[in-house]
Amino acid sequence: MTSSHIIAIAAGLLAANFYVGYANASVFALLFVILTALPIAVVSIGWGLYFGLIASLIALVPILILITDFLSIASFKYALGFFTFFCIPSLILAHLFYLSRPVDTSAPQAVPPQNVGTDQAANTEQDISYEWYPTGHLVMWMSVMAGVLTCAFLFQFADGITDYLKKIDTIWEHVFSKLFTQMSGEPLSQEAIADLKQNLAISIPTALSLALFFLIYSNFWIAAKIVQGLQKLNRPLPNFMTIEFPGNFFIAFIVSILAATFLVGYLKFFAIAFLSAFTTAYFFMGLMVIHAILEGSQFKTFTLFSLYFLLLVFGWLGLVLVIIGLAEPIINLRGKAPPSSSS
Repeated sequence: MTSSHIIAIAAGLLAANFYVGYANASVFALLFVILTALPIAVVSIGWGLYFGLIASLIALVPILILITDFLSIASFKYALGFFTFFCIPSLILAHLFYLSRPVDTSAPQAVPPQNVGTDQAANTEQDISYEWYPTGHLVMWMSVMAGVLTCAFLFQFADGITDYLKKIDTIWEHVFSKLFTQMSGEPLSQEAIADLKQNLAISIPTALSLALFFLIYSNFWIAAKIVQGLQKLNRPLPNFMTIEFPGNFFIAFIVSILAATFLVGYLKFFAIAFLSAFTTAYFFMGLMVIHAILEGSQFKTFTLFSLYFLLLVFGWLGLVLVIIGLAEPIINLRGKAPPSSSS
């Protein structure tokens, strides 16, 4: 057993510990769910997919033992949820992260060297620059994963539209009914209650897709930074301020709008999940455009702090960033921005 195997085992046990804490409704459940995928992502990016898979499989053992009864149906469901929501995205992104091709087409068989942290990689025989998998494509797949995982949640959450709406009624009665009555100061009308329940039904896949996108992104980015600090990163860190989405992603975005508008029944909420995920990706791109424009500006810190504060207070301002992200391929704000003083 090598040191890499030991690291993979330790990472798997750490991920399982976080997940068990989350599944047992610990006080720190939210923190645990944020951290669960991080050990798997670190090993997958720093030591390779093989060791990332070992860490994922090792983590399943304590999950099957410690959550509910040993090897019960419930424990298998938790294990499947862990592998689906936390392991698979980390493994896929680590694979895409290291995809590359040599710029020098005369050397198609060249393999990128290991442990290179500069902007260009070189093999031992001759200098060859490598074009790494586009950062915009990575973000695109993050949004696709968020949509797929939200659909997976909806699939196991309810058996169909009738069951889904019944569970929305239950959530309303146990969580929101008294809260909204206290806020309004008087009993709500049936029409108002029906509207609020409909908004709640839509907000679940919408919020979950958004949260999953940023959970996947943050775990990937933090893991890459950790691996870089350990000097195990085999390629340059991606620059998210330069992201550009492929043209077919915009087509998928339009299709998701049409599907969310015209589909009925439970399929409508599946379409909403993808629409939310794709919209979040364009929001992220708009945010990165603002970061790029402010790069090198003496007012960068103050402006970004103000922007994030306003987004927290006035959430609808996020639509402005979505529009910026959608329009960037046409208006090219990053290209028109003045050069930074540091360049």
